[in-house]
Amino acid sequence: MRTFLAALLLGGLVATTAAATTQARPALRVLDEEPLVVRASGFAAKELVTLRATTRGQTILRRVRAGSGGGFTSRFNDTTFDFCAGFTSLRATGARSGTVVIRPTRRPCVHLAD
Repeated sequence: MRTFLAALLLGGLVATTAAATTQARPALRVLDEEPLVVRASGFAAKELVTLRATTRGQTILRRVRAGSGGGFTSRFNDTTFDFCAGFTSLRATGARSGTVVIRPTRRPCVHLAD
């Protein structure tokens, strides 16, 4: 009987550890470019996340609280990011969940003369 209880307890411990390691990893994606809107997921519930948007000439920091599901959406209304001229990275960092970085691909853009 003791062996059975020990095996049951050990099995529960392994299952709990496996569930903890399969927690979603943070993810970040651009929803819109004008104005810049990003959506994050996979952070811990209610976690305070630092969002850093970097372009050639500026870095903008935002602190956002993730929702109960670990996600959030943030809009950068006050700044224009030029994806053609060198928008370099978007980084979201949470103390418990870690960091996710995306570097949008630079694409050829056509600027029409006025």
